[in-house]
Amino acid sequence: MAVLQSTVPMCENFGRLAQQLLLSLLRNVQQNGRLDFVSDQYPANSIKRLERDKRGRSGALQVHISGPATKLPSWKKFMLESANKVEIIKFLVSAWNTSESAPYLLNKQLFMNVGHQCFRLSSTDGVSVDVVEIPDLNSSQEEADTRIFLHALHAASSGAETVVIRSPDTDVAVIGLSAASHLPCELVLDIGSGQHRKIFSLMSTAQSLGSATCDSLPEFHAFTGCDTASSFAGRGKSGAFKLLMNGEINAMTCLGSTLPPSEHLLKSCEEFVCKMYGKKSFSSVNELRYHLFCTSALKSYAGLPPKDDALLQHVRSNYQAYLWKHCLSPGHVPSPHNHGWLLDDGNITIVWRTKSPAPSALQELMHCGCTTGCSNGRCCCFKSKLACNDACQCKDCSNQPVAAEYNTTVYRLPRLRARHYTE
Repeated sequence: MAVLQSTVPMCENFGRLAQQLLLSLLRNVQQNGRLDFVSDQYPANSIKRLERDKRGRSGALQVHISGPATKLPSWKKFMLESANKVEIIKFLVSAWNTSESAPYLLNKQLFMNVGHQCFRLSSTDGVSVDVVEIPDLNSSQEEADTRIFLHALHAASSGAETVVIRSPDTDVAVIGLSAASHLPCELVLDIGSGQHRKIFSLMSTAQSLGSATCDSLPEFHAFTGCDTASSFAGRGKSGAFKLLMNGEINAMTCLGSTLPPSEHLLKSCEEFVCKMYGKKSFSSVNELRYHLFCTSALKSYAGLPPKDDALLQHVRSNYQAYLWKHCLSPGHVPSPHNHGWLLDDGNITIVWRTKSPAPSALQELMHCGCTTGCSNGRCCCFKSKLACNDACQCKDCSNQPVAAEYNTTVYRLPRLRARHYTE
């Protein structure tokens, strides 16, 4: 789909666009060679729907392509609408299955998918086009980033010694480094354009990084943030990658192995997150979250690690890693329901958490940083008739809590307005 996104139409209708695009795609394909044109699918319950909405559809224009004479609208607005992308792929297959396209396909093979099906277009006489479904390439994988490696495997199995993948997507590079050692061919990635165009061997890069690291890269990429899984606030991939290179690889290697994730995997991921926040002595994100809350001079509480409940839902990255890990298999993709998402009446939503991010008492919190003993109105806790608590940064504090004389627990941490909570 990146090819269509970067296309600059120099014609006035879709018929001319189809011929222009076919010529551009096959220009560098040798005789008896093949080219795979792999596109995304756009199911209604896509796990990428929210990401696509986030990228914005302002000004999107839905167009029905009734035939080759249909005039081209604004290309940028046209490509903002997912329904248009489905429409144009269907149109291209029909437009390329004509006598006008046969000379371009003479002694060449073009593989392209329409939804979950894949077809091979070719011509042996330059007069007519043969269209054949290829069952081995049928797949329910939604993303071309994943599906493209199934095509690479098919090409290698058909005798190709080198497979060149043209894609600007980071996901493709990450999956490619993992898949390189599992394909019986040289895998090459072609990125950039013009003077910035680069071609490099994924296999050579994979060998320099090591097989163990490369095998865990898709899982690592999913866990630390991708299109379908959020990242950790204030924690970039570089710091987490250093952990990976320093041997903290077990959790990432196991991620995506099974659905749902095992208890052992969840615990390993929790320990990895603690190390991402620089606290190797902690193995519980709840304890680490409390520790950082009380001791760190955070500019924002968004910089705290997630609670265990939120982290459990974040392991939706396990589902994404599972898809990437099975990129060489044409098998059916399982539903994302209960893997960090919920499907309700055909609509898909992300489950961020099932519990409150903090006790209700904590959400009414106030704390001070006094240096004068907290014994007058300058102290916000004293002024509000509250005892200072664990989150306060005060010194020589004289505003300490008094134990209750009745069967009620007095909590130090919540700075509540004269509230008590009975056990």
